[in-house]
Amino acid sequence: MDNNNELKHSIAEHMKRLYDRGLTTARGGNISCRIDDGMLITPSGVAKYLLTAEDIIEMDLDGKILNGNHKPSIKYRLHSNIYKSCNEINAIVHAHSFYTTLFSIIDKEINVHLTAEIAKNIGLVGIAPYATEGTKELADVVAEIANSRNVVLMKNHGVIAFGKDLPQAFYRVEVAEQAAKLTYHSFGHSFTTIPAI
Repeated sequence: MDNNNELKHSIAEHMKRLYDRGLTTARGGNISCRIDDGMLITPSGVAKYLLTAEDIIEMDLDGKILNGNHKPSIKYRLHSNIYKSCNEINAIVHAHSFYTTLFSIIDKEINVHLTAEIAKNIGLVGIAPYATEGTKELADVVAEIANSRNVVLMKNHGVIAFGKDLPQAFYRVEVAEQAAKLTYHSFGHSFTTIPAI
C-alpha cells in the first residue's frame, strides 16, 4: 500500500471516529492531509460514517481534482489556502462539535488555561469573523490566523484544527472541545468571570 493510500484509509477512519465521538454531524466537517503534489480531502455529500479510502479526493492546491469519484468538500479552498500559507501544517480537521460551535456563536473566549493538557496542546484559540462557507473570504481569513494558532473557531460555524500530522490535528479538535466544555461548566452560563491569561 503506497503512502497516499495509507493516508486515504487514515482520513476515512478519523472521519468516522469524529462522527462516532459526537464531534460532528453525518454530513458536517471535513478532513484533509497534505501530499507531495497537493492534498487528500473528504468528499461532499457522503455520510461521514460511511466513508472509505476510495471516497477520498486527491487534488492539487489550486483546486484541480487529480483523482476521485465525488465532489470535494465545499471547503477545499479553505484547506488549500492553509497549506499554501503554512508549510508546517500537514493535516487539517474541521468539526461541528457542540461546545466549540457554541463558543463560535456566543462571542466568548474559551479558557485554555484550565488544565495543563489544554494549555500545552492547543494554546490560544483563534477566532475568525463570519464568512460564508466555501468562499475565498473564509479561506483567506482562516489561513492568515493559522500561521499563529493551532485551533480556530469560525464564527457561527465550528472549529478547525491543524497539525504536523492527522493524529495531532484530530487530538487538537478533541482538546478544544474539552476546553470549551470545561469553560462553559466552570463559569456558568453568564460567563461573568474568566481568569486572566
